[in-house]
Amino acid sequence: MGKDWIEQSVESKRAREAEASKKAEIELHKARNVKAKGPDMAKRLLAAIQVAVDRYRQLDSDTPITCYGLPNPGMIVKKETLPTVALTCIFDSQANAIKCKQITLRSPMYDSATNEFSVGMESDVSGNVYFVVDGRRVNDTDEVVEFLLKPVFS
Repeated sequence: MGKDWIEQSVESKRAREAEASKKAEIELHKARNVKAKGPDMAKRLLAAIQVAVDRYRQLDSDTPITCYGLPNPGMIVKKETLPTVALTCIFDSQANAIKCKQITLRSPMYDSATNEFSVGMESDVSGNVYFVVDGRRVNDTDEVVEFLLKPVFS
């Protein structure tokens, strides 16, 4: 009778270790998916940003908007009229995220605000990779584009 609790303890420990190992395997699998698919997702997002900027220019030619690519891949979008807003987005392959910095200049007297944030990428167990914005999963690239460009276009 005294040995039953010992056997149960050992079995319980083995079960916990097996569960921890399985969870670690799943997380590694998810990280590999993001690493493999992240650069293409970033390029598609940056291309969608360019399309949105072009569409905005067609609808509002009075507001000068500049948009140009950066290496790694990356992009800068800037509204030239007050309040001037510059958005820089660069894909960080180490973090598997798009690092963004938004600078808003509200007046010629340099009343400015800076906001730094990331658009993350995560994977589910089936290998689907999606964006993470403000801590929530976003499957639609257009929704991410809206999140990024709305402050620039407003």
